[in-house]
Amino acid sequence: VGAPAGKLGIVIDSPDSGPPLVHAIKDSSVLVDKMQVGDRIVRYDGIDVSTFSAMTLTRLIGSTFDKEQRVFVVKRTVRSSAPASSKKRHF
Repeated sequence: VGAPAGKLGIVIDSPDSGPPLVHAIKDSSVLVDKMQVGDRIVRYDGIDVSTFSAMTLTRLIGSTFDKEQRVFVVKRTVRSSAPASSKKRHF
């Protein structure tokens, strides 16, 4: 999934310390038609992020805020409710 520079309008979560996933997508997000809630983010710009926490991945994405093109590889999963113990990160 390609993403341009700037804010993405998604919320990343790491429920139960598992792989980062898309928890929410704003209606105004540039990724609204490309990602779905529940997608697991497995690679970002060629880096395996499947073991990253939401915070670590959010920091990495933030460090490339101005990059002209950013690439996510996601694994689409069955949508389920996030547990109360999840750790959400907005960016």
